[in-house]
Amino acid sequence: MGIGAGAPSSEGEIVYEMIGIDDWNPAERVSHFKEQIEIIDLLLRERVSSYSGKYYHLKEVAMYPPPVQTPRPPLTIGCIRSKMLKIAVKYADTWNSFGGINLNSEEMLKSIKNQNELVDNYCTELGT
Repeated sequence: MGIGAGAPSSEGEIVYEMIGIDDWNPAERVSHFKEQIEIIDLLLRERVSSYSGKYYHLKEVAMYPPPVQTPRPPLTIGCIRSKMLKIAVKYADTWNSFGGINLNSEEMLKSIKNQNELVDNYCTELGT
């Protein structure tokens, strides 16, 4: 399963409006995403789950039928910034990046190298 926090819409874009969610600022987007991925991970691992966060609350939610893969299907998180990379290290089996927005080849390579270093540091920090 591949998932990401999305990106702020450009002026004039109505992507979020079309799907019925708010176009949060980057910090809110990451906070919402962190709770969303915690819930997804929990639901895919447990038959019945409860969760209480700042944005989302679940009470005894049943996951039927359960996933075939154990402990859950693999998760890929798409991200480029440090807070999202830390979330990816904690919850994802893999992460996906394109380096960044509006970068030339040299800047893209430098950005991906920096992202890899952050992922390595977060893996050490979190003991994964």
